[in-house]
Amino acid sequence: MADFKCMYYLKIQQYGYQSFCWRAISQLMLLIMVIGMLTAGCTSQENIDLLPLEEKEVSGMSLLVPGDSLQEVRAPSEIKAISDGLLVYDYGLEKIFKLDSEGNERLSFGSRGRGPGEFLDVFSFWEFSEGYWIFDYSSTKFIEYDREGNWLEDHPITFEGFPDSPTRVEVINPQQFVIGSGGKKGSLFTLVDIKTKDIQHFGKSVSKYANYNPEAARKAISSGRIPAGQQNEVLLGSNQSGIFSLQQTTAVLEKYSHDGELIWQQGIKIPAIEDLFDRLFEENRRRINRDDFLLEFIYGRRMSANEKGVAILLNTLEDQPVTVAWVPNDGQQVTAVSFPEMDNDLLGLTFTISTDGSYIYFSDALDGELYRAEWPL
Repeated sequence: MADFKCMYYLKIQQYGYQSFCWRAISQLMLLIMVIGMLTAGCTSQENIDLLPLEEKEVSGMSLLVPGDSLQEVRAPSEIKAISDGLLVYDYGLEKIFKLDSEGNERLSFGSRGRGPGEFLDVFSFWEFSEGYWIFDYSSTKFIEYDREGNWLEDHPITFEGFPDSPTRVEVINPQQFVIGSGGKKGSLFTLVDIKTKDIQHFGKSVSKYANYNPEAARKAISSGRIPAGQQNEVLLGSNQSGIFSLQQTTAVLEKYSHDGELIWQQGIKIPAIEDLFDRLFEENRRRINRDDFLLEFIYGRRMSANEKGVAILLNTLEDQPVTVAWVPNDGQQVTAVSFPEMDNDLLGLTFTISTDGSYIYFSDALDGELYRAEWPL
């Protein structure tokens, strides 16, 4: 402290009091700018409560639909639990199938195309009392079918400022949906009223909005930074109690009311993904050197909510077991459920939890198989 005071007075004598003050302020502002530049794009759970962790392991997976079966389903790329079974999208046959809980086909509907009731790429679907909704992200529209699979109506997304092919979309009810906003207006997601076209933005963005640029992404990764176009990515889900949003580069899970009010905010820390981003940086640098496609900086692959809470299929790497994180509606604890019998090939893996919480289902689009196991929670 004495040395600091001595230097302080020497500076005053050398430059004069006013000159020294301005220099000190300028240096402080420069330091703040440098710190801001260094921390831009970093991920953190600072000032966020971490959920207590419980770990479980599940064995006894059963194969509902083998890849070489004679059943119609061949390449199940999307799967969703409904009240009396499953909805499955087969990207090879370009149809939607309704299966019972044992994997038997009960209904098929939909077809590929650009016309009314047709789709190009199905990302997800939802069950409501009137029937089923699907989201076609290439045509940027919702398609509504009745209980027998008959087309009822198309609902195009025509709101200004939305991405051309949004993938993070969750329908709350036939009048509202949420969509990832990527940092626009400083938000993580946008709540939209289909009838009134009212738009509200929620969730605090990690960084400013930026489009994903492959060349910029390679430069960022080479410099040890998460690409700007990925920093505000989210997973979205909902149930009757609220909307769930997982911030993909911080592993912060938030729950909102259907009106957008923040209910709770919790950090998820699970051993299976503890050093995930360090390893993604290493692998992506190797991929840059061989001009290969890059892996995303995300903590979660998929989200599935039922009336008891929300489950997240974690982005575990090959040497880690397939792991699903479960958080109940009250947000008081996280349970990491691992499935060592499942092949950890997450590129083609999707999942869902039955509406009554009895079973978890996995679909492997690459092998054309459907699996089921008892859900332990």
